[in-house]
Amino acid sequence: MLNRKSIVLIEDDKVDIMVFKKCLKDLEINNPLLIFKNGEEFFNSPKEFFVNSIGIIFLDLNTPKFNGFDFLKKIQLEQKYYTIPIIIVSTSKDENDVMQAYQSGARGYIHKCSNNKIFAKSLKITFDYWDTQVLL
Repeated sequence: MLNRKSIVLIEDDKVDIMVFKKCLKDLEINNPLLIFKNGEEFFNSPKEFFVNSIGIIFLDLNTPKFNGFDFLKKIQLEQKYYTIPIIIVSTSKDENDVMQAYQSGARGYIHKCSNNKIFAKSLKITFDYWDTQVLL
């Protein structure tokens, strides 16, 4: 999956993190998983050594301190992240949020739902798609 590169999850909700981990396990995706509570924690982490090992970023829009939109604005300023797909994972179905996310550089938008099978299917489709893309 994604050439064995790391999966980054930026999420502050413990239940959502557990659901995400369970879906990865059910899908037999064994890539390393790096979890950050918000975008600020991601950018403040000593990660220079692993930027090239990130395959995909899943981003919650509603995180404390430094929300998903702030994250998208900041990451667009750093060229080293250009080829890493950022997928929004949010409870929001608001058209404005979806449009703003795509306009800000998100490459996908998955709705968090209470049905884990549907959520896992959305993740599988996302991984299957990004596995077929040529990323640097």
